[in-house]
Amino acid sequence: MRFLFTTLTIIWLVFGWICYRALQPEPPVPVPWHAAQALQSTTPERIENDIARDSLMLSADNMTTIERAKIHYFLAKSYWMKTYLQDTRIKQVACLELSLRECLAALKYFPEDPLILYSTADLYHQLKKYDEAKPYYDKALKLEPDNPHFLRRYYEMLEESGRQVTDKPSTVKE
Repeated sequence: MRFLFTTLTIIWLVFGWICYRALQPEPPVPVPWHAAQALQSTTPERIENDIARDSLMLSADNMTTIERAKIHYFLAKSYWMKTYLQDTRIKQVACLELSLRECLAALKYFPEDPLILYSTADLYHQLKKYDEAKPYYDKALKLEPDNPHFLRRYYEMLEESGRQVTDKPSTVKE
């Protein structure tokens, strides 16, 4: 009986520890190098105000497609900056997904903008959806093959995903 009691106690403790670890929130991701400068030049209040203003502007009917694309892009950028002000990884992922949604909306209006393509790729990259990120990096690099910022993030994505770092983007000329 003592053996059974000891075994059940050990199982219960292990189960409790597993549940405890599973329910613990992941710590937030630190601010990446390409977001640090943008965050230094703003405040949380300004980010929230920008989100409110841009969301309101999207309801206007008298905008051109380029204007609508820009507002979606600015909204995506605000959500992206808000990401790194969050205190848990779950909240960060939610903000990154909102930002991605806005980038994809901007691409519907202006599908050949290299900055929007790069931002979409970078958001997929930050969400660790590397297969989805690659085509957007490729399109952005096709439009701006010498952009060092695009190339750096592309190679960082290759390294993080375990792919060949020596591979060139499929659209960059040799």
